[in-house]
Amino acid sequence: LRALKRQRLRSDLIQASLQLFGEHGFDAATVDDIVAAAGVWRRTFFRYFKSKEELAFDWNDKHGRFAMTVLANGPKHENPRRAMKRTLVQLADSIDADREKCVKMARLIFDSQILESRAYFEIAKWENVFITTLQQGRILSAEENFKLQVIVTITVNAFVVAVRNWAHAARAGKFRPWIETALELT
Repeated sequence: LRALKRQRLRSDLIQASLQLFGEHGFDAATVDDIVAAAGVWRRTFFRYFKSKEELAFDWNDKHGRFAMTVLANGPKHENPRRAMKRTLVQLADSIDADREKCVKMARLIFDSQILESRAYFEIAKWENVFITTLQQGRILSAEENFKLQVIVTITVNAFVVAVRNWAHAARAGKFRPWIETALELT
């Protein structure tokens, strides 16, 4: 029951922030505005999030963990390019399942210089996690390791370009066609 209450409070904070960020923009919405809208104390906010930025990237972390699970549970010794493409297509399907929220979050991130800068840090973090996962159980030469790193970096960045363009499309329909097109070009 306690865990359920915690999850509900966290969700309430995220929903309140999305509403405020959408209405006023990320920079203008304050932590005080968020806690007032969620009906909680300021202290409660900081129990769940260190900052507004962390709250905004909760969405990103959730999708990163999903992609990590998909990649890690894939066939052992799968071709790295195929593994990354399979993972990112499944991630696209997950995004399509919650399309409205995902469009809002992507627009929020790419429309704020502060958040877009943080996004590139987060992207690099996930690239390293994906590279490490694909290296596990493989004996790679320096050249093979280099190629694996390039494959991961290219596919992750193709994903980012697809997200940015999809989110800013006049009518953001399903995301999967965007990522499929981006991956065809890699």
